[in-house]
Amino acid sequence: AVFATVTVLVINPAELIRARRDSTRLSDLNTINKTLGLLQTDQPGASFGSSNKVYVSIPDTSATCVNLGLPALPSGWTYGCVTTANLYNVNGTGWIPVNLMSFSAGSPLSRLPVDPINATSTGNYYTYVTGGSWEFTAFPESSKYKMGGGSDKTSGDGGPYPELFEIGSNLALHPVSRDTSLKGYWNFEEGSGATTYDSSGAGNVGTWNGSGSHWASGRVGTYGGQFNGTNDYLDVGNTSSLNITGNITFMAWVYLTSLPGTGQYRVINRGVDGGFGMYVGAGDHPDDIECGIRTSNGGRAISSDGYASNILNMWTHLACVYDGSALRLYVNGSQIGSASASGENNVGGYNTSVRIGSDWLPGKFFPGRIDTVRIYDRGLSADEVRAIYESANN
Repeated sequence: AVFATVTVLVINPAELIRARRDSTRLSDLNTINKTLGLLQTDQPGASFGSSNKVYVSIPDTSATCVNLGLPALPSGWTYGCVTTANLYNVNGTGWIPVNLMSFSAGSPLSRLPVDPINATSTGNYYTYVTGGSWEFTAFPESSKYKMGGGSDKTSGDGGPYPELFEIGSNLALHPVSRDTSLKGYWNFEEGSGATTYDSSGAGNVGTWNGSGSHWASGRVGTYGGQFNGTNDYLDVGNTSSLNITGNITFMAWVYLTSLPGTGQYRVINRGVDGGFGMYVGAGDHPDDIECGIRTSNGGRAISSDGYASNILNMWTHLACVYDGSALRLYVNGSQIGSASASGENNVGGYNTSVRIGSDWLPGKFFPGRIDTVRIYDRGLSADEVRAIYESANN
């Protein structure tokens, strides 16, 4: 008898189209990045545009893109747009404000590239930022190339936004994400002052409270938040974008300097005894790390007994994910516990701010440092959580 093995290949046409668009995005930005590098060598005095401005590949009749509904920028920043008629120009009047015609041999490009979708609603557009150096970004959409994908092109590129493809001579320039599921991202890179910017684009600026110095060296980038364990906390507000009633993910890098004894420390907190939160210690379990949510079906928590002492005085990534069927706790990109859970995340009845480093009172103050706090209105996959954790090592 002859036995044949048949392999069935399942083809998803929509996913293939998304992957092709992503391939175009990667090619476009690699090409224009190399072009600017060549221009800098060929024409050392060339102008690369204005600093503190995000140039966008979507056309608009407003020079500052006011009609596009783009993510909120930090104070002092603006957007830059051109009209449809000028969008592709390579003479400095296109969406990239660099005169490629100034090359000694003429422009190597006949027109500027734009994103295959080029729409605000999906976040699929290109951006360009300059300031002596430059950075381009794109937002991949396929499961192959996006964050946590099989050929992830975003989380390992060395930039601070693991969901964006970032390329250029300085990947610290771009000020904001455009992942619409990211509702809060506080990276503490100010290093001084009384506020910290929300790099998600949702506009949830954090305000410092307490008597501590507030700033110290961080895990990602230069700075992190310093919390004295006595009265320091960051209030990031109570906006509609943080009233997350469905699936949710919240995560942070923490540097814990002591255990709470019979008390508890709060890393992230929303609500009195509901909403969502990440804690260290729980009553007679001071060595716990815990995630908690309150859904329409009641409260649910998952903890890692005896784990907190293992992370004292070292940077550790903690993530809590609720996906509608389970609550999961991740430490340094690996799941260490889960509990079944269902129902809507019940934050509507808790009209309190989201706080970093304390509970709602405030109280249960965290001692140590916290960095790169993120809140999503969806349950991230295990691959995405790991990709975000590993992005800090790139």
